Amino acid sequence: MRSVYLPILAFALLATTVAAQEPRYALVTHNNVPVMAGPKRPDAQLMKVASGQVVQFLGREGEFGKVKLPGGVEAYVAKGRASQPYLAMEETGEARVLVSRLKIRPHPNLDWPAMGTLEPNQRLIVLEEAADGWIKILAPRDQAVYIHSDYLDTEGDQATWATTFTNSDKLRRTQILASGKISEKAIARLEETEKVNTRLEAAEKAMAEYAGGKASAERLRQLETEYRGIAEAAPEGSLARTTAEERLTYIQDRREAAEKFEDARRRIAELEKSKAAREARYGESLASFRENKEREMATPKPANSRFLQYGIGELHRVFVTETQRPTWVLSKGLEKRFVVTSERYDLSEYHGKTIGVTGWEKLGTPKGKDLQ
Repeated sequence: MRSVYLPILAFALLATTVAAQEPRYALVTHNNVPVMAGPKRPDAQLMKVASGQVVQFLGREGEFGKVKLPGGVEAYVAKGRASQPYLAMEETGEARVLVSRLKIRPHPNLDWPAMGTLEPNQRLIVLEEAADGWIKILAPRDQAVYIHSDYLDTEGDQATWATTFTNSDKLRRTQILASGKISEKAIARLEETEKVNTRLEAAEKAMAEYAGGKASAERLRQLETEYRGIAEAAPEGSLARTTAEERLTYIQDRREAAEKFEDARRRIAELEKSKAAREARYGESLASFRENKEREMATPKPANSRFLQYGIGELHRVFVTETQRPTWVLSKGLEKRFVVTSERYDLSEYHGKTIGVTGWEKLGTPKGKDLQ
């Protein structure tokens, strides 16, 4: 059984990480500012940029600011030998790296120091084949370059600079691709990648809204579907696909937890409803029972047994004399109710036995001798 708490904690940490990685931007303050391949004086100069250029600021290394340029930078990698190729070329204007730590250089020869390295299966956009076994590429998006800190302003309007950089990045990247002899085939793929990245950005914003909160299972299912679509559309090995797959795994766990929670809450609601219905029926039955009892008590009912109409008691002899015949009294408890005589029956047979009275004849009050 998966824990409900772990995904919530992981999501809270994810939101904190995203907030901590909010990109910053800087403005180039002078004309013809050199862009260097590294933060050291001997590193190669790649180009020069003009005043007013917005760059993404990644931090400082010594006297230099580490930045990303709009559109990226053009670079070179060695194609390798016939017996040991470094790249697998594809018809789409792309190449796949086959070796570890393949060095990126600012110019197509070994005299220039490396700008960075590539790892196996990393995909590259090929601009053209240069001379002597070199391939001109558009460096990966995370490729950083360096501008002296004296020429960078990092304290301006970040929102405006972010918009400027995003627009410049798309325009410049398209221009670089269109200028290559091979990379024209990759433009359509780039556009698809941009669409995937846009979808991913929107999904990440939607997901951040539920960081640490209570998202319904239905909303999580929608996010799950969106991230699955992004993972399927993104190129294999791309950051977009990796990110979408990670989010997909997390959302599936959280959605299952939400479904279990909603199912439990639904069952509780059903039990509460059933309990309320039972209590209502019990209350109705009890009220009806009370009404019936009150009605019965208020309305006398004839006895179902004819014995009950007149009473039940025990027969006892009260006196016997030589001159008088036996006389019997029918008693109820200690209370004597009826004097019993019989010309027809020998009542001594019923002495001490329980007798049921089915009727009586009311006699007049005796007088004189009879009274005695």
